[in-house]
Amino acid sequence: MHGNEPGHHIPYLYIWTGHPEKTQECVRMIVDTVSAPTVDCLCGNDDAGQMSAWYIFSSLGFYPVTPGSAEYALGSPLVKEAIIHLNNGKKVSIKATNQSTENIYVESV
Repeated sequence: MHGNEPGHHIPYLYIWTGHPEKTQECVRMIVDTVSAPTVDCLCGNDDAGQMSAWYIFSSLGFYPVTPGSAEYALGSPLVKEAIIHLNNGKKVSIKATNQSTENIYVESV
């Protein structure tokens, strides 16, 4: 069950087995069913904000599986569009074309 920090990376590990589509399916299922952008709808213990951080990262479509690494694992974005302002003044733009509950797979980045 997705409910505490030790298991947050698990849905993303399918990427390293050669099946990124399974990561996208798992992450989207978790985001859609056991998390929500409301005060009382996070499963598990949100100590230090980790559950909330997982939800935000996963909703944007990526997650830092390895802490301290500059690499992120690709998931399935819930947002249709987002802009992230970085400390160095640059921006990361995310645009999920045709994203829906039925269309969860990432074709290209």
